[in-house]
Order: sequence, then structure tokens, then C-alpha cells
Amino acid sequence: MEDSNKKSISEQVREITAALPSRVSRRAFIAGAAASAAISPAFLRAASHGRAERAVLHVATRSSQSGHVHTFVLTAEGCELLGTAAIDSFAAFATHPVLPMLYVARDCNQWQNLPRGVIETYALHSGIHPLRLLSQTPMALSSTGPRSIAVASCGRHLLVSASTGGAWNAFSLGDDGVPDSVAMTRKETGHGTNLQAVALPTPHGLTFSPHELFAVGTDPGSRRMMLLRPSPSGDRKSTRLN
Repeated sequence: MEDSNKKSISEQVREITAALPSRVSRRAFIAGAAASAAISPAFLRAASHGRAERAVLHVATRSSQSGHVHTFVLTAEGCELLGTAAIDSFAAFATHPVLPMLYVARDCNQWQNLPRGVIETYALHSGIHPLRLLSQTPMALSSTGPRSIAVASCGRHLLVSASTGGAWNAFSLGDDGVPDSVAMTRKETGHGTNLQAVALPTPHGLTFSPHELFAVGTDPGSRRMMLLRPSPSGDRKSTRLN
């Protein structure tokens, strides 16, 4: 029988949210973002979480195959470093639009002896180690080289580009924010060019519309942009723009 005192992920997330700091101004948020972006010449990108009254900033840096995620809280006085998490084979990250959670794509080449990357889900914690690992969700077989990860504004869908694997992966997110297994993967194929060569697909950038349920992906290898529309059954490509 499961321990009745054991808290669910949802309960833990609610407690973490309640423990986060009080209201910050837009000016303080911008000041904090600017300060934290200057912490390292290897600055990769920043992602924020929370409403105006509870703002947290994650800044990622990467050197060679290792990465670090620095988590800041933004207060009326400026920004304060909560802590830093080291992540091997760090490739990309994104935050959940509502829950205090962070998703990290790892470019580990092999996961559990199979060629694929992995998505790690972290919960924001109020202690000295602000990121707590909740789950590790493998990408689809041969989906290697993740380069970008995006979460829909509804908090129900997560997309990942697999550059060296030439694929897009779609995941469904539960009420607790944890990804299910891969809902669908779409493998792109190369095409001939005017120079009688083959342009190989390399899915790269991804971003969701803030208002509608679709994402735009870039594929520099094929010189194309993709319009990707998640659905309950996975990732359905609705159109392609040359």
C-alpha cells in the first residue's frame, strides 16, 4: 500500500509556488534579467517563470558538453541567486507557462544504450538547491541532437527539435506538468537541390504562438520553416513554408 503521507507532485508544486517571493515590478524584472545575463561570457539563453508577483529567472550557460542552469529570484531590490544546477550534455530548456517547472533537453547521443536524447523535468524548490529532478523522459529512437524545446501556452504540449536525428518530437503534459512518453515523432527527409546535391534536414529552432496552438520550427539544413500544430494524438504538421 502506498504511504498516505507521501505527497503527490501536484501538492509539492503548490507548496513550492506558495513559498516563492512576493510581487516584483516590471522594472525590477528587467534589471534582474540584465544583471544575470552578464554572469558569464558563455551565456546561452534566459527563461522566466511566474506572474508579476512571483517572478523567477533561469539563465543557462554551456561549456563544451556540460551546462549550468542558474536560478534567480527577482525582488524589488534586484535579483538574488538561489542556486546553480550542473547538467551534463545540456542542449536547451524551457519553462512551464503556469507551474514552477523547468524542462531540459540533453544531447547525450545515447540514452539507456539507444541513440536518442532525453527530456528532464525539474521542479522549482525553495531550498538552497532550487531545481529538483522529477522525471527523465526519453526522446524517440534516433532522435539525437536536440537543439530547441518549446511549451504551448496552455501547458499541455511540449515540442523538441532533434537536429542530428532530423526529427521533431511531441509530448503531452499531464496536470502535474510531467511529460508522458513521446506522443509522436516526425522524421524529415532530404530533398534534391539545383546543384544535384541532397539537402539534409536539421530541425533546429522552435517557438509556440502565445495565442494559438501552433509552433514554428526552423530547418536550416532544408532551408525551410515548419508550421507544427500539436493535437491530442501527437504532432500534426499542417503546412510547410519554403
